[in-house]
Amino acid sequence: MFRNFKISAKITGLIVVISLLTVVAIGVFTYQYSLESTQEKYNNNLVVVADNRSQQINHYFDNAVNSLKFLQLSLTGLAPDSLSHRLTSIRDIYAFENVFVVNGKGVVLASGGEDVSAGSSFPDPDGTFLAAAEKGIHFSTVRKDSSDYRVYVGAPLGSNLLIARLGLNEPFKFIQDLHGLGESGEIFLTQQDLGSKKYVIVSPLRSDPGAFLKTLESGDAAAKEIKLALEGKNSSGLGVDYRGKEVLSVWREVKGPHWALIVKIDDNEINGQSKALIEIYIFAGLAIILTAIALSMFFARSLTQPLNSMRNTLEMVSKGELPEKMNGHS
Repeated sequence: MFRNFKISAKITGLIVVISLLTVVAIGVFTYQYSLESTQEKYNNNLVVVADNRSQQINHYFDNAVNSLKFLQLSLTGLAPDSLSHRLTSIRDIYAFENVFVVNGKGVVLASGGEDVSAGSSFPDPDGTFLAAAEKGIHFSTVRKDSSDYRVYVGAPLGSNLLIARLGLNEPFKFIQDLHGLGESGEIFLTQQDLGSKKYVIVSPLRSDPGAFLKTLESGDAAAKEIKLALEGKNSSGLGVDYRGKEVLSVWREVKGPHWALIVKIDDNEINGQSKALIEIYIFAGLAIILTAIALSMFFARSLTQPLNSMRNTLEMVSKGELPEKMNGHS
């Protein structure tokens, strides 16, 4: 089949094919390199944000835990009457909304605030809080009242329990700072419900501001990073978020309440810059190919013209039809 093509067409086709393969190879390599570089840049940025926010939040909860440990030592052995007076002054000194003491059945023995009175019953926030607090310092599930987020922190106090109500509006301000996270970047905190074993997003969400306590099943793809963070396996990688969208995320453990901090950004936003390069490569490739076609046609013509002249001369000689210039020399 190729014998039917003129040699000039073959040369032109060969040069075009070589140019096309070169353009494709360079384009694919450059695109992959650009994509990997962009992902690495975003990943490094997310790591910095995650480390900074987790440090701030860990510091906040460390202060709460250390304060509760100090109160355990200073309040041990005090009578209920003395406890009430001390708890009132403690509430003003420490960053707790209220501090009170309950017995094993949840009956309040002494309180530092009027919103919780002695003799009243303290409802277990999640059904496992009181039992877990008897074994050591324990954080309850998050609760929301109006626009305020709060959590209870419990610790053993002799045969009773010392419970502090801790507001979360301050640490949640840290994760609402989305500087450097683009249009789709987001930070949120999660915890595991000890009763249902489900993972719960306990902080406000950028993509769903009205949502509260969004739950994820332990087997959900979006729970993978949360599980790793709660296991202390801090890292980063590509995955799926609670919306089912592909994201690049970084996860960190918040050790005090044993929560997970997730910092993520949509994969589409990351690839958006690389996709813009595809259009540049296509137009540049077309320009190179068109230039190659023009040059190959000129090169093929200049190369084959002498050969064509020689062929025509040989045909004339074979027929005995010599050109006039050659007859003049004979």
